[in-house]
Amino acid sequence: DRVTEAAIDEQMADFKDKGIGGVFVHPRPGLVTPYLSEEWVRLFRRAVDKGKELGMKVWIYDENSYPSGFAGGHVPASLPDAVRTGLRMTRLEVLPSAFAAPPVAVLRSAGDGFEDITARVGGEEFGPGEYFIFDLNPQKPSPWYGGFTYVDLMRRDVTDKFLEVTFGPYKQAFGAEFGGVVPGAFQDEAEIAPAGGRDVVSYTPALFERFRARWGYDLTLHLPSLFEERGEWMRVRHNYYQLLLELFIEGWAAPYYEFCAANNL
Repeated sequence: DRVTEAAIDEQMADFKDKGIGGVFVHPRPGLVTPYLSEEWVRLFRRAVDKGKELGMKVWIYDENSYPSGFAGGHVPASLPDAVRTGLRMTRLEVLPSAFAAPPVAVLRSAGDGFEDITARVGGEEFGPGEYFIFDLNPQKPSPWYGGFTYVDLMRRDVTDKFLEVTFGPYKQAFGAEFGGVVPGAFQDEAEIAPAGGRDVVSYTPALFERFRARWGYDLTLHLPSLFEERGEWMRVRHNYYQLLLELFIEGWAAPYYEFCAANNL
């Protein structure tokens, strides 16, 4: 339904009458009022003003649905390359003559390990063998994400854009109430799960560079260990998921915390 100032006044007065001390403005699929539009922000300000009048708290719910991070489609609309992606593995006995898109890596089994032949694919012929092709599997647009996709929260620039488009309008409209009537924000299930089904793992553009810097060896030659119990798969997986956690904290949790701390949220 379309939200009105009269409906806000009536609902909040009713909540107050029943002993409720605060509310969350909670966007959900099916919104009639466009998310983060001027109308949305004006109505949100009405709820804040009413909360101040009634002695109630009004919390920010930071997303249009969930998981937090895409700002109802505004973030991927501004940063198309921020699309959530997965690194997919395909095993073949014969390499194709051409690839639809350049693979991230092509490995060939060699004894107890693997040979990286990525740079040679297309320039020379390879006979039958055991090959592992790794390519990117970007998420496809979905109505759930405002007709766009979810985003890569291991990138700080993506989180910075999210904070800008989500909290910027609120700060301008009622920033003086941050830490008071508006005590904080609810974030919902922000995640770094990969796009795709089986045989897909999480990916971010800085993955290989940061992995080498963190652990001192090249992840490329150990990629099959992320999918199969081959080689030093326990060590490789530990190192990989530890790095993902660090990138998630660095890219999402830390800047979000810093923004809230600086804005009394």
